[in-house]
Amino acid sequence: MNYLPGLKGPLPFELETGYVSVGESGDVELFYYFVKSERNPEKDPLMIWLTGGPGCSSICGLLYTNGPLAFKGDEYNGTLPPLELTSFSWTKVANILYVESPAGSGFSYARTQRAFKSSDTKQFHQIDQFLRSVKSWFVDHPEFISNPFYVGGDSYSGRIVPGVVQQISLGNEKGLTPLVNIQGYVLGNPSVGSKFEINHQVPFANRMGLISDELFESLERSCGGKFFNVDLSNAECSNGLENYQQCISEIYKENILLPNCEVDYVIPPETLQNIRIGKRRVMKEFSGNDSSALPPRSCFSFRNSEILHASSSQTYKYFLSAFWANDENVRRALGVKKGFRRWSRCTTQYLPYTYDVRNAIPHLVNISRKGFRSLVYRQD
Repeated sequence: MNYLPGLKGPLPFELETGYVSVGESGDVELFYYFVKSERNPEKDPLMIWLTGGPGCSSICGLLYTNGPLAFKGDEYNGTLPPLELTSFSWTKVANILYVESPAGSGFSYARTQRAFKSSDTKQFHQIDQFLRSVKSWFVDHPEFISNPFYVGGDSYSGRIVPGVVQQISLGNEKGLTPLVNIQGYVLGNPSVGSKFEINHQVPFANRMGLISDELFESLERSCGGKFFNVDLSNAECSNGLENYQQCISEIYKENILLPNCEVDYVIPPETLQNIRIGKRRVMKEFSGNDSSALPPRSCFSFRNSEILHASSSQTYKYFLSAFWANDENVRRALGVKKGFRRWSRCTTQYLPYTYDVRNAIPHLVNISRKGFRSLVYRQD
């Protein structure tokens, strides 16, 4: 496509969108955004990007994380939120395939209730199918088969990406075609296992000055360094953890420099209409321009068109994406299936999903032994 609603002028890069059928009977349609490298698409690496959740749209990657576009963040005035080009896009040196997985994420969907059910391991197989089934993405794009291939993702995809890399690698070893030239993986702020991560949250909080040395030393001693599934009969440990939770209760865990704000990402239809028709006061409060009306750091949440809190700039972009992705002109340009339900940034709570990878470390160990390159980073 040459133009995208929200951006003035033609796109300075090549963008393609579409659906690929996967699943046992091809009854799952995974939506994708493909951005060609702005440098040398024929030779530059190709990366498939999987946003976490599970159930979050890959728009998160395209417009918030490493893509060539972003929302301007201007005060919302009831029209289509404007887009702007970014200077940090990974697509300046790589081809990126942003895939909405599993079904129910973004604009992806399933044709049956059975197909709608997903899991961690099911994602491994479906992403592999996306790449090299009879009707796969590579079948339609054979010119990219020889490009160095990477799997990337963030957040909950820390449990999905390693399994996908292993699945692709095993397929290559079995001689499945096309042979994917997989070289490694990239993980941003990955979640690799709840037990593993929770046991490191308390030491992290101490090192970042969120809890005192005295509380940390008490927790280490009474809990034995284990803060997951604590024995309730251990009163000293339980009380210490309550004090710990109280200390961090007003801190946004994903970015400790921000307050913990309640945010509703699914904007009710009546809210959209109320904002479009009117109230300048609401616009000022929402955008954070009226400092007397908002708490510090601007954290917001909409519910029945009432602003309950203020919001961070990142959360404001989440809000704008609901207007952009639900605009009919945008959907038509992207080629979204007609009559598709209302788009939500994340649909985690609505997915019939089985969390069957409790710990991704074994997968990480296996693919590391095979010599795959890796980049694991933290981004606030």
